[in-house]
Amino acid sequence: MRLLVLLLILLQILLYMVFRHRSILYSPLLVDSAKLKQAQHDAVLQEATLYFGPTNIERLQAVAGPRNGASATGISSPKKRSIVILTTQRRRRYLHVAMWSLLLPLNNPHSQDLADTSVTILNVQRPAEKHTDVDVFRNWSTVVAVEDMYPTSANNNGMGSGTGTGTRTTSSWHVRQTEDYVAALRICSRQALPWCILLEEDSLLTHRFLAKLQQHVESSSVLSSSSSSNNGNLNIGYVKLFVTDHWKGFQIDRVHFLGTCLVSLAALVLTMLVVCFSIEKESSRQTQASLPTATTKAAVAAADSSLSMRTKACRQFARLYGLVFVLLYLNHRLVGQQAWLNLLEPLEIHVDPCNIAASTVAVAYPQASVSKLLAYLTRELDKKRRNVPTRVSPLAIDLLVADWVELDGLPAWKTTPSLVQHIGAYSSAARKNQGGFASVKQDSAFVA
Repeated sequence: MRLLVLLLILLQILLYMVFRHRSILYSPLLVDSAKLKQAQHDAVLQEATLYFGPTNIERLQAVAGPRNGASATGISSPKKRSIVILTTQRRRRYLHVAMWSLLLPLNNPHSQDLADTSVTILNVQRPAEKHTDVDVFRNWSTVVAVEDMYPTSANNNGMGSGTGTGTRTTSSWHVRQTEDYVAALRICSRQALPWCILLEEDSLLTHRFLAKLQQHVESSSVLSSSSSSNNGNLNIGYVKLFVTDHWKGFQIDRVHFLGTCLVSLAALVLTMLVVCFSIEKESSRQTQASLPTATTKAAVAAADSSLSMRTKACRQFARLYGLVFVLLYLNHRLVGQQAWLNLLEPLEIHVDPCNIAASTVAVAYPQASVSKLLAYLTRELDKKRRNVPTRVSPLAIDLLVADWVELDGLPAWKTTPSLVQHIGAYSSAARKNQGGFASVKQDSAFVA
């Protein structure tokens, strides 16, 4: 018994060291996850702010290369993808973080440049000049195009019409967000490149994002072999580049953790009932031992010996199970349930089928899907304006996209781990999260 207990404790220590070595320890007990998120959030903001400082602008423009289809080496390169970053004024400069994480690998002379990528910043602030964080990129015509969805206040005729990118109603935040998404899709449709990558501004891209995107998504053998149509185009809905742990059962919605605890508690209660039943039986047999006959006394003595052994065994089992339950609980609290899920996943980046509707922080669409989704969203928005019941209520963009792939029968995919991390602790909606880092939905498997 003691040897078994010692082995269990050593196993616990070994597991902790393995998780620590693999850098996937995300501990709710040892590390305050909210403080950890805030530290990472503040660090990338500081790096991005310094990166786009006045002394770096000219150097960065030279490093990023021209937008006319030629790479930094002067070799012509056809464009493969559109990247549209939706941005509005927030309390933190998240747009700087998104652009910093996109451009940072370009400082390496051997890295891929932006020659094969069309980057557009879509300013959805109304009026446009209120988004001051976007001003630093307006003169970056060789790197990125900036489009304002709405005019400046000086040119605003009061109708809310934009610059041709889109129009916005005075409806709810969900509806306005969907209208912004439609405007971003129209940019991709206009550019007509093979892939459309839509990013919210509070996105932190993994290192060498473009190279990983091309290798694991755009050139994925899994996607091409399982989703090809007759004309050679990918017949898929989308590939999510970010999926949060929150929907995998780790943070607030600890489905797996609670399920394990309930099973463990049920087994513990059953064990205790067995022990109590054995003790009660032993007590009744000891009462019968007062009978005078020698035969009865011998039978009772044998029964007492048997019950005593069973009772001791039950008690030992109860102690052992109690120890196992405590270690199980500590594993969830010390290591984190998400670390166990990550351990079951392959270490390399790969794509998996996606059945998670929540979040459109970062999504990749093949061009064939852009026109289909654009038509679907336009139709649903038109229903909303005419007060006709829509397929989804509220008209939230993530629920609409999920409904669209289901309606069209298109497969949805996601990258594991995520290629993009969500860092936005300050929402664009005033009624939503404003600085609560514990509520920031992230992927603990993300590698910066």
